[in-house]
Amino acid sequence: MASEEPSLPPVQVLNAADHAQFTDFLRPLIEAAPLVVDLLFPLRPFASYESLVDSLEAALIAAGKEKLVELINAHPRIGEKKTVLSTLSLVSVKEQGLDREPEDRAAMELVDQELAQLNRDYEAKFGFRFIVFVNGRPKPEILQVMKQRINRSAEEEYATAVPDMFAIMRSRINRLLQAYKA
Repeated sequence: MASEEPSLPPVQVLNAADHAQFTDFLRPLIEAAPLVVDLLFPLRPFASYESLVDSLEAALIAAGKEKLVELINAHPRIGEKKTVLSTLSLVSVKEQGLDREPEDRAAMELVDQELAQLNRDYEAKFGFRFIVFVNGRPKPEILQVMKQRINRSAEEEYATAVPDMFAIMRSRINRLLQAYKA
């Protein structure tokens, strides 16, 4: 987990970056930057980050469900234990509230255990990770969403997971651009 605040450079800087820089720049926006870079790097230049996400969405849809599932599975599991935080981006850590101490440790431990079990059950049922637009919502609220969604069909879940994944990216853009300017 990085200690400094992640950011995105202006899109002009991203467009001029070499392959390695391009990958590093996208890491805070997209958990699976190396996977995405192969699709996006040849499509430069981008007029904006919004057009970058639009291009990514079109490229992934054209690449097929397998690539979309690969990108979904690159996202961290909701409520993942702190022992795996080193593999998460700082953006994901903050979005999931993992950078804050819980008010009631015992209650949160029970929520974490239930989330871990639901993550396993969900992945076994659907073949991909549970994706939801968390953006600071507390774990108990996410737990309820997960309990509801695990009873849905695979088609319904896939139809929800893909747009949520792109909503997560779009919500990060402004925050990460503001961090660059700070």
